[in-house]
Amino acid sequence: MALKLPHFFTLAGVVMICPEQEMIGMERFQATMQLLQQVGFPTEFTYRYFFNGPWSDGLSLEIKTGVEYGLLNEYKEDNQKSWAPTASARRIISLDDVISYRKTIHILNAIPLVKLLLASKYDRYRVLGHTHQESLRKLGEGYVDWQDVGEQDKSLRNLFLPIGLYQSEFQSRVS
Repeated sequence: MALKLPHFFTLAGVVMICPEQEMIGMERFQATMQLLQQVGFPTEFTYRYFFNGPWSDGLSLEIKTGVEYGLLNEYKEDNQKSWAPTASARRIISLDDVISYRKTIHILNAIPLVKLLLASKYDRYRVLGHTHQESLRKLGEGYVDWQDVGEQDKSLRNLFLPIGLYQSEFQSRVS
């Protein structure tokens, strides 16, 4: 039986795999972890959804615990809280549990925050039982500059196909 590590170890591993070994902004951290969880990442956080994206009190607490245990450094960058792994984390954390998610973590870390948050909202609508088209329409209701359903579909397809979410919805639309 494999030993299950506390989530704060796993979160430090996620940050270590990010291209710059940092996670900038709580909104990005929350949305990234929510989408990673959807593709099978081994966490069980419960999310509430607000206008600016998903929020998990449990994830927030685990991040704080990682800071308190000396696995994550917390600092301000561009007026946002940000995190980087400590030297201790680099010595003691095995990346075995997170390495298979490297590509997905890199993709989620590279896209603009607004698109990451929209992808998270699309996912939420789908989990609630809305169809693909209904979810796209609902996304456009709150974003004046993103009401073009074709543009939404293309942006989400370019994100979801590489990370393995909603393959059946977007595979037939590949141009």
